[in-house]
Amino acid sequence: MKSKIVFFVSAFFVFLFFSFETVRACSCAARETCQYFSDAKVVFVGRVLDSTEKTAAVKRRGQQIGSNEWGETEYSEKRQISRLRVEESFIGTGGRTELSVETEISSSCGLTLQKDVSYIIYAGINEAENTLTTHFCSGTKPVSAAREDLIYLRANKNNRSVVSGRVGFGKFRELNPARLLEYGVTTVSLENEEKQQQANIEQNGLYNFLNVSPGKYKIKVVLPDFLTAIDDYNPGIAEELGIGDQSEIEVSEHGCLKKDFLLEENGRIGGRITGADGKPVEDITVYLVPVSKTGRKIKQEDACYDNGLCLDTDKNGNYFFKGLKAGRYLIGVRLGDYIGNDSTDAAYIKTYFPGVAAEKNAVPVNIKFGALTDKVDFKLTGKYREGEIKGRVFYKDNRPAANVRVRYVARTPDLKENGITFIKTDENGRFSIAAYENHAYLIGALADENNESLEAVAVVVNVLPKKEIKEIKLVLDQNGNGNCKKCGGYMEFPTKILHNK
Repeated sequence: MKSKIVFFVSAFFVFLFFSFETVRACSCAARETCQYFSDAKVVFVGRVLDSTEKTAAVKRRGQQIGSNEWGETEYSEKRQISRLRVEESFIGTGGRTELSVETEISSSCGLTLQKDVSYIIYAGINEAENTLTTHFCSGTKPVSAAREDLIYLRANKNNRSVVSGRVGFGKFRELNPARLLEYGVTTVSLENEEKQQQANIEQNGLYNFLNVSPGKYKIKVVLPDFLTAIDDYNPGIAEELGIGDQSEIEVSEHGCLKKDFLLEENGRIGGRITGADGKPVEDITVYLVPVSKTGRKIKQEDACYDNGLCLDTDKNGNYFFKGLKAGRYLIGVRLGDYIGNDSTDAAYIKTYFPGVAAEKNAVPVNIKFGALTDKVDFKLTGKYREGEIKGRVFYKDNRPAANVRVRYVARTPDLKENGITFIKTDENGRFSIAAYENHAYLIGALADENNESLEAVAVVVNVLPKKEIKEIKLVLDQNGNGNCKKCGGYMEFPTKILHNK
């Protein structure tokens, strides 16, 4: 998967904004009582009898600092173990009169339960530790603030799940159902291997499936070809998060599942990208740029990966856009502001349909409402000649710096910036970077040794035609506290630190 900067909006369950060491702020996505009920394994009203504290080692998956790779990071977490007397049970208590529940209390998003206070507890089960857990965003709250929860739970604790949502145009949080009937959109389908169900879409855009058995289903709104439903996540984000078919849902034994459908007109463009040699180019990003009738670019509020105006070719060089609004579009590669240093895109020269390098020679493609325009094929105008930047990293005592991080960013002839890429040195402190002619590379290194953060003064390497690229040397002799101005901001190129002029 190519490296790329992606901006997107999604209904994540918890939004945490944090620095490396401390949580600065936290908030929870708005949810209904039935959703808390659906997510929980154990739900009850309990009064806190007493509490103890413990420190636990916790592993969380995330992107490693100074790396493009994901992995698990272990850290200490302070927990409160509260013993509660069960006053009213809804699910999962097994008839027990006392239960212990763990909460995390070491961050500003922690949840502390107070002695002699009654709470409605929405708890999950930590299978590895065989404990009940609840947290800041699980729905747990004092009974004094849980009137609506109790009304719902007492009325629905023995009922099966409800699958519901809204259908409309506009934005996910502001769905407008006004034109559904005009376009013949009346039905949502829910099916599994055993049966298919259908629910009517009401005038206000709402639909409901009542008394749904637990299990996995496919859900979709029945649409004419000229309309499409936008996925919750764009395909690139879904792949990064390990999300498969976004029409698949899993219904729990109780509560509710909410699934909204954002509809758009389904203009479509398809074609194939080949190199100058006629072979298909796989995994290169194709961009669409909306333009006015006069040829002026229409500014977009969101990044292309959010509004569906860029995607990657498949193994046969094919691309296919859907959900496009009627209008005129420029099509090409390297049309954005950002290119990943290690992506397929980095090797190729900017090209517009029908296979030209200059925007003034590009031919816009016209898309009519809901129409398909296919076979928009074109050849790329060429590739940058590839070279190699070799280097070696040392500590200030001249020891080779093995397995330390090297970071670099390129300045290209046609783009504003490239992304930061991290690689590691080998056992002898050596590294190698694939570099392209007429590009400049800002290269630095950083490491941690004896609990000290170290950086090297950054070097800019200009890859020029017919010029030898000399091996560079980086020395980890700067304090890595962010005060080293010569270590490189990695988006700005210092003018006085040049190599291979």
